Amino acid sequence: MFAVGIPHPLTFHRLPMPIHAFPVVLPYQPYSDGREDLPTLSIQAVASTARNALAVANAFVPLSCQRRYGCPPRHVHFERARMGAAGPTISDPYAYVLSHTNNIGIIPFPRRLDRQSSEALRNRITGIIAGGGDTIIVDAALLSFLDSAAITSLGVIAGLASDAKRINLHFFRPSSPIRKVFEIVGLHKVLGIHDSLVQALKAATPDRPLAAQQ
Repeated sequence: MFAVGIPHPLTFHRLPMPIHAFPVVLPYQPYSDGREDLPTLSIQAVASTARNALAVANAFVPLSCQRRYGCPPRHVHFERARMGAAGPTISDPYAYVLSHTNNIGIIPFPRRLDRQSSEALRNRITGIIAGGGDTIIVDAALLSFLDSAAITSLGVIAGLASDAKRINLHFFRPSSPIRKVFEIVGLHKVLGIHDSLVQALKAATPDRPLAAQQ
């Protein structure tokens, strides 16, 4: 399952912390049947830190069990939750499992993208690349203004990803006017533009796809 933690609201002068996909494994029982060999639910929790990812996962499991079984789980072993590669995953309809080796940085655009905020964004992306990130996904939902300096900077950012060769750079959920600008200047030819985070992740990791159990 893919669970998302919502970052703090954006400001013009300061970009919030980037969020990343953390693999979290949670042993749980949907019913109190006395079993000792508990199934494990493996999810990718998107959050700013590993600690926040565990909190997202812990909040997510009761909601999923409520939806799946009509009642909260009898035993969710939160104290046994851990980060890292999963063991066997539960094959229930709500299981979305990402590869456990993805190194994905997910960052938001500010509301306004000009020379100053573009430089901050470029520094953030450069830092993710330098830190070993292989996929960068940018949330464009709040972006409502960009000037010529921002468009130039976005071209430079796309060039950074292209030069690194192993870097996948994708944007998702831009507004219609912003998407139109991206298309006019040709950014859609050098980076992925998608309607949702899940679509961006699927496109960014074709060899490590989300496995959706229906």
